[in-house]
Amino acid sequence: MEDSYRWLKTGGIFAYADLFINKNDPDHDAFFEKWKAFVIRHQLNGDWEYLADHYKQYDTPDNVPTQLEWLQKLNFREIKVTIFESYWVFISSQK
Repeated sequence: MEDSYRWLKTGGIFAYADLFINKNDPDHDAFFEKWKAFVIRHQLNGDWEYLADHYKQYDTPDNVPTQLEWLQKLNFREIKVTIFESYWVFISSQK
């Protein structure tokens, strides 16, 4: 995020969407099972095992409050959070 802030011109928008639930969150296991059922039901990505393995090895999601703290520390302003469903979130902010 630090690079994004540095690269943006004044007034520039930084936006991103992702899964925002820390793997240590008490709701994580239930969320993971719900996500698995959704993927299998809709046959997304074709292979749940691949997706799950990738998530376990490489993804390190964090919670929204931590994301907001990082943005505020970098002096982003007009931070907006849109929660689409449970922990799927879109965040936008302005330099």
